[in-house]
Amino acid sequence: MPRPRVRLRQRRTRRPAEAVRWYRGAADLGNSNAINNLGMCYCCGQGVAQDYSRGLHWYQQAADLDNVEAMANVAVCYENGLGVAPDAVQVAYWHRRAADLGNATAMRCLGTCYALGKGVAQDPVQAHAWFHRVADLGDVTAMCNLGTGYCHIAPPDYDQAAHWFRRAADLGNATAMLNLGSLYHQGSGVSQNFTRAVRWFRRAADLGQEAAMIKLAECHERGEGARQGSVQAAQWRARAVSAQR
Repeated sequence: MPRPRVRLRQRRTRRPAEAVRWYRGAADLGNSNAINNLGMCYCCGQGVAQDYSRGLHWYQQAADLDNVEAMANVAVCYENGLGVAPDAVQVAYWHRRAADLGNATAMRCLGTCYALGKGVAQDPVQAHAWFHRVADLGDVTAMCNLGTGYCHIAPPDYDQAAHWFRRAADLGNATAMLNLGSLYHQGSGVSQNFTRAVRWFRRAADLGQEAAMIKLAECHERGEGARQGSVQAAQWRARAVSAQR
């Protein structure tokens, strides 16, 4: 499963230098949100010269005050080498601290760390547990990750995979639509139904899912759930190539 791309959240203001002064004043009083915002100003170069090291310094101060957003920002810095050498162990550590405080994004990121063995020993059971916790909170990406996990356990549980892919697909996740379509195409966890497979492939393709476009091309070539024809197949392959640009 792909590692999620995480970015620093940047707050924009019309008077960045004035905002920095206010943040400094509140930071001196121990306000963790202001301390985190001051770190953001340094990392994003708003109202001050960009300085990732100083930004990380302020993020860590706020994180030590149990500011969950600051913990996420510290993890981003360690993941991307912003003001510090990249350190996967620190990334997992800060995601765990935020996850333990109930942050849904951190739970999903920690699950990914366990799934990929990044900063922690690879542990599918822990990955599954964290994905399940955050999926129950409505996190669509975690639902899709759960479905993928059920496909790769031994033996695979395609019934559960279909359940989680469907939940994520119904909430608009294109990857889940593709995967649910594949289960219908294979007859895994659901009754084989080429028509439904094509329906889900098309929904995913309409959201820009390249792999779904290729699947549609193959269905047209074989006449599986779609009118057989080389013209339609070529059109979907051309769309997939265009989507990659």
